[in-house]
Parts: sequence; C-alpha cells; structure tokens
Amino acid sequence: MEPKKINGKWGFDFSYKNKRYRQQGFATKKEAKIVIEKILENPMKQQNKYAHLNFAQYFTLWVETYKEKYVTHKTYLRYFNALRKFLLYFGDNVRPNDVTQREYQEYMNQLGEQYTLGTMKKDHQAIRACYEQAVYDGIAKRNPTFNARLESEIEDMPEHVKFMEDFEYEKLKEVIKEMNTPSGLFLFILQSQVLDLVK
Repeated sequence: MEPKKINGKWGFDFSYKNKRYRQQGFATKKEAKIVIEKILENPMKQQNKYAHLNFAQYFTLWVETYKEKYVTHKTYLRYFNALRKFLLYFGDNVRPNDVTQREYQEYMNQLGEQYTLGTMKKDHQAIRACYEQAVYDGIAKRNPTFNARLESEIEDMPEHVKFMEDFEYEKLKEVIKEMNTPSGLFLFILQSQVLDLVK
C-alpha cells in the first residue's frame, strides 16, 4: 500500500476491508502516506471503541441496536432476563473476555439445575448472539458459548402455571440492589417488568 508517483504527483489505489481507496495529486510521498495510514487505522479504532464497556453495558447496547425495534416487547424483556441471570452468576462488572468456555459451561450446568431446557435455550441464544457480535466488534477474543451443552431434568410447565416463588423474588431484588451501579438499577427496573410477564 505504498504511494505511487503518476504524472509527477503522488497517489494511491488499493483495496482494504472490501473497499477501494483511490486518491491522487499529493505533492510529496509523505503526504500520501499520512492519508493511507489514517485509512488503515480507522477500522481498528471503530472496532475498539467498545473496549471500555463491561458485558452488561455492551449487551444493553447490542439489544438496543439489533433487537429493540425488531422483536416483541416480551422478547425484548426476555433478553434482559437472560442478562440478569448471567450477571448474578458472573458478577455485575464482568467483562466480555473474562468468561472462559469452561466457566460458561459450568454456568449452563447450574442453569440446568434450576430451569427447564426451553428456558435455558432462550437464555443461551441471547448470550451467544451477543458474544458473536462482540467478537466481530473486536472486544471479545472468542465466544465462550461455543459448543456449550444444554441439559435439564426439569420439565417444561404450561405457560399458565409458570411463577416465581416470593422468596426467590425477594432474593433477586436484594442481589440486584447491592450492585449499586447504573446497570444494576436498570436491571432492577426491568426485572419487575419481566416478573409481571411471567407470574
């Protein structure tokens, strides 16, 4: 991607990330190289602009960008219910690269002791899809949800008998309250809406 001299002036013509870059008329080779360097570094800056986000923040951004306008309100809330469980297990400030494949499988194993396979699949699909985007955006080195095994001995119940025990609800509220972060408050509010739907 070195500049070339054409008719006494410097310029460049190359393809990068499936896009063609072409410009001529630079007085010096150095001027042309500066522009080339800016072109090459911009995609990296764009990939890394989410690097400061923890998983809860990135997940929220992902849902707002790719899901909010395209799914039902119930499905939208279900995504955050999946996030709530994920954070209860890994912690409020867990970052995308903090979770290993083994740790995620252990998380799935624990879910299998508490929830039906159908519920597990929905939670897994939400976290997996978010991680796929995180890998593409360059803030996760790998997707720890890859090849996860989902097993549960708890049978699915009819929709009209699904509920959450009062003690579970109170425990959940206390855990989220103790997060003492904006994402914790956000999840606390969403939790109430989710529980209204599933009770």
